[in-house]
Amino acid sequence: RNPNVYLAYEMADMKIQINDLVGAKLNIDYGLANVKDDMKRTFYERQQPYETSMKAALLYMKGLLKFNENQAANIDTTLQLFNDALAIDPNFNMAKISREALEAQKAQKAAAAKKE
Repeated sequence: RNPNVYLAYEMADMKIQINDLVGAKLNIDYGLANVKDDMKRTFYERQQPYETSMKAALLYMKGLLKFNENQAANIDTTLQLFNDALAIDPNFNMAKISREALEAQKAQKAAAAKKE
């Protein structure tokens, strides 16, 4: 297949799952460099599938990559990338859910640190 943004997204997703973070970064960087404003990505994690901006989806994927690189050190960077994706598409459910989970984790760590 010829390289394209959609394939880059799919490859990055698979590479993150198998912990090939260097390969995933290359795919995400390619996707972000070549994405057009009118490109969309469909998500199926809900009863009703929905579309979001491909750029938002790639920023979300970049956030996942950062988190997987170093969960403790990259929480703020990951949250910023999720927020960037939500700035493009406020209805991007996957980014919303992930941001909320990460914010809860961060708050839990802060509360635990205060107790020490």
